Amino acid sequence: MNAHQQLLAEIDAFLAESGMAATTFGKKAAKNSQVVDRMRDGRSVTLRTADRIRKFIRTKAEELEDFKPRRRVA
Repeated sequence: MNAHQQLLAEIDAFLAESGMAATTFGKKAAKNSQVVDRMRDGRSVTLRTADRIRKFIRTKAEELEDFKPRRRVA
């Protein structure tokens, strides 16, 4: 798996876990609502954009983890 495919896999996993739309993710993570669709079409992103995306995913994943309902142990 190359770097492009790896980043796209990370994005797709985040989108599946968070339920966020790809366009919303693009707007918030990269200030570009079409970034995910363009990546899926094979276009690359700059290292700066990839870093921004990964930082957004890390930050939001931590927030999602904090707000996940906890299971009660009976």
